Amino acid sequence: MWGVVIADDEPIIRSGIAKIIPWNKYDCQVAGIARNGEEALELIKKTGAKIVISDIKMPKMNGLKLLDELRKAELDVYFIIVSGYDEFQYVQKALNNGAFGYLLKPII
Repeated sequence: MWGVVIADDEPIIRSGIAKIIPWNKYDCQVAGIARNGEEALELIKKTGAKIVISDIKMPKMNGLKLLDELRKAELDVYFIIVSGYDEFQYVQKALNNGAFGYLLKPII
């Protein structure tokens, strides 16, 4: 089973992603939920999660910095950005740094 870490500073987004997706159907389980990139990084290291769903704009450590830290630590994860920002610079930077995907909020 694949572990998933969800990182977003908005509680409703965190809980929505955790509850709405039928994780078992995809052989996944939520390994942890974080309010920012720092918490997410610790959870990923602790749980060995292989999928990260992260917002870009978060306090303490944003999603792009989290992605950078994961690459520096050579942690092999699928990183998906979920953001309300559709500016090309965010998309380009995320994908150039190894993000698996970029989804715009609201997610339907």
